[in-house]
Amino acid sequence: RKYFHLGHNMFFLNVGRGCLGNCTWCGGGAQAQKKLSGRTGIIFRRPEKVLETIGEAVEAGYEMIHTAFDPGEEAEKYYLELFSLIRRKGIRTRCYFECFGRPSETFLRSFAETFIREGSVIALSPESGDEQIRRHNKTFFYTNKELAEGIALAEGLGIRVDLFFAMGIPGESFSDLILTAGLRKKLKKAGI
Repeated sequence: RKYFHLGHNMFFLNVGRGCLGNCTWCGGGAQAQKKLSGRTGIIFRRPEKVLETIGEAVEAGYEMIHTAFDPGEEAEKYYLELFSLIRRKGIRTRCYFECFGRPSETFLRSFAETFIREGSVIALSPESGDEQIRRHNKTFFYTNKELAEGIALAEGLGIRVDLFFAMGIPGESFSDLILTAGLRKKLKKAGI
C-alpha cells in the first residue's frame, strides 16, 4: 500500500472473459482466445453474482473495486445494469475502471451516480496521439477530439481520469511519438 498511488485497498473484480477485439499488442484478443480456449465471443458473469462478490469485498474491508473488462457496446449494457443493482443495494465503494474504448456519456453519468467519486478513476488508453496509428493498432478506436470530450465530461462529473500512452507500437515512428507528446501537452494545457 505504501507505494500504491491510489491509496485504497483494491479488490480485483472479474466480471467476464473474452474479447471482440484484436489490438496488436494484446495476447488476450479474440484471435488468441479462439486459438487458446476455443472461445468465439465474450461471456459475462451474472450481474447478481457480481453484486454478491462486490458486497463480500466491501464487507471484507476493500475500499475500491478494479475491473478491466470493457469489450464494446454489449459491455455498456451490462455495466449499466450492474451499476443500477449496486445503487439499489446501497453499496458504497470506489471503482477503478479500465476502459478499452471511450466511455459514453450515459456510462459516465451512471458511474458517477454509483461510486464514491473521490478516489474513483476511469482509465483510458489511447496508446498514441496519432489517430492513424491508434486506428491501425486499437480495436476500440476514438479520435483525439472524442478523447478530449470524454475526459472533460468525466472530470466535469467529478471522476478522475488516468491516461496511458505506449511507445513502440507497430507502425509507430519518432514523429508519431512527437504527436503523442503534443497531445499530452495539449490536454494538460486545456486542464484535462
